[in-house]
Amino acid sequence: MSASVAPDKRLVRVRPQVTLVIVVVASLVLGSVSALLLNHYRQDRLAASVTHHNVDAYLILSSANETGLIHFDASVSTPGSANFGRFLTTAQFADRFGASESDIGMLRNYFSSYRMSTERPWANRLVMEVKGSVPEASKALGVSFHEVRVGSLGQYPEADQLPALPPKIQGAVVAVVGLFPNGNIPSVKNQITENKTYQLVRYRRSTAKGFPAKASMIRSNHTTGSVKGCAAAQLQAYQQGAYLPNQISALYQMTPFYRLQDYGQNVVAAFPEFTNPQAPDSAFVSSVKDYLKCFSISPRSISYYQVAGGSANHSTNNLEEASLDVENFLSLAPKARAIIYSSTQANSDLMFMQMVAQDRADLIVSSWGSCEADTFSPDVQAENLAFLEAAAQGQSVMSAAGDDGSADCWSSGHNTSLSVDDPASQPYVTGVGGVQYNGPLASTPPSVWNDPNYSGGTGGGVSTLWPTPTYQSQIYHNDQEAVSNCAIQLGCRLVPDVSTLGEGFLVHTPTYGWDVIGGTSGSTPIFASGVALMQSYIGHRLGFLNPFLYKAYQDSTATFTDVQRGNNDYHHVNDGLYKAIKGYDVASGLGTPRFFALASSYLRFDPSR
Repeated sequence: MSASVAPDKRLVRVRPQVTLVIVVVASLVLGSVSALLLNHYRQDRLAASVTHHNVDAYLILSSANETGLIHFDASVSTPGSANFGRFLTTAQFADRFGASESDIGMLRNYFSSYRMSTERPWANRLVMEVKGSVPEASKALGVSFHEVRVGSLGQYPEADQLPALPPKIQGAVVAVVGLFPNGNIPSVKNQITENKTYQLVRYRRSTAKGFPAKASMIRSNHTTGSVKGCAAAQLQAYQQGAYLPNQISALYQMTPFYRLQDYGQNVVAAFPEFTNPQAPDSAFVSSVKDYLKCFSISPRSISYYQVAGGSANHSTNNLEEASLDVENFLSLAPKARAIIYSSTQANSDLMFMQMVAQDRADLIVSSWGSCEADTFSPDVQAENLAFLEAAAQGQSVMSAAGDDGSADCWSSGHNTSLSVDDPASQPYVTGVGGVQYNGPLASTPPSVWNDPNYSGGTGGGVSTLWPTPTYQSQIYHNDQEAVSNCAIQLGCRLVPDVSTLGEGFLVHTPTYGWDVIGGTSGSTPIFASGVALMQSYIGHRLGFLNPFLYKAYQDSTATFTDVQRGNNDYHHVNDGLYKAIKGYDVASGLGTPRFFALASSYLRFDPSR
């Protein structure tokens, strides 16, 4: 997605601390900007001519009936509805809610008039590829280009300014992806307030400070649960102070599924990653295979897909994020499968669109994000369109709530404002926060994850972009601290929806081997694994989860464990906001899930039974 170089983002481990600087990019804002202002905000560029290059861009197309799509999603996602669970195939979605033939024809005619070719729209009829030479694209899009190097991928043309499409076709296009491969998007401050930086929700590592006490606390729990892994994993967990899968499964009512031989079989989860895990030396593949072998999981459980050429990023940090995602997920749903979708951050919107257009995955599990104020408006809308399609097709989307506590924009120049993370705040996404346990698991209630030993705390708060969704209307006024900070007249979307463990994850990574890390990046795959077990047990896709989760919570307190301790003011800049309270709160959501109880609740509404 979009932006400039991000400020310092510390990764904390049981080794010396390092600072990670991430370049993040996005799709563009449609419109026009004065040449004087653009010249002021231009980035350094290579001097070589770009006229010999070709431009390959992707148009994110407007739905022909987005209002109808919203109503349809409500009907298939709401328990008790006559259409509950009656999802569409991608072909059916395209026919009912894809771009109109007239819009597609209009766009084809427009670009062909500039000698640019248009490819056949994707299966969902929401994406169309446009190709042409730099001179042709410059005229069609109203931009000029310069040449930039994109990592090891080579030289690419990059636009000097935001595209200016004619008014007659602007309504047919939500966003254009591919014009800013290096992330040097011209922005005009005070005009495009969303565009500053784009932060990833990254993992955190435990520090040596205070570590032995935490480790001894975790060691006392190593006799509970079922799947313990190989001797090496047990030893490393004991020495480094990490939880094993058997302990996590016991926390969240996963073991009853195992007793019934439900291990997530026939469930596929898609993971968006901004790295190339297969190249150049397959160190990632070998490392993950070692982990899977330790827990008796088939190495064929993971497959890979490159979106628009994939990513040239081989950084330790991004590879370890991918390790955390798939290892946490497969260790708890060992017969499920994972697809790692790889792209540059410039193509993140395209990656979500690829996941829904292909419709290969039942779950879409994202552990990255940015604070809402740093997210381009077209990106927000493009994501929302992809997630609307996911809901219609029965794909469950979940995303990490962030690691900077209630000040989610902290990484943007130490911004202290109360803020939440996108895409976790999206209305068709289940936002996942983190908790911690400050004593033996069997007898210690969960607390809000806010741990200086890991240099992180769970995200949570009120959205500045989205009004209160219907599924939150019954619990909306429970957290008055949150409500009092809402600036939307109709009420605000509250984040997160649920929480799971936020620290003590044992992983095997290409650089460090066995290690222990933390963050809501790990919480989200844990939640996804529980959903995979539920789907395997129930026998079909569960779809957009939030209407069901809030209904189950209101019907029975047995479906969640309430979190009533701690707060998520990790940076100590917001007077302790937000605190955990009885019932729903924006520090922990509905609480931690009891997955078997949730599955039993779902079956009461299941039209296939």
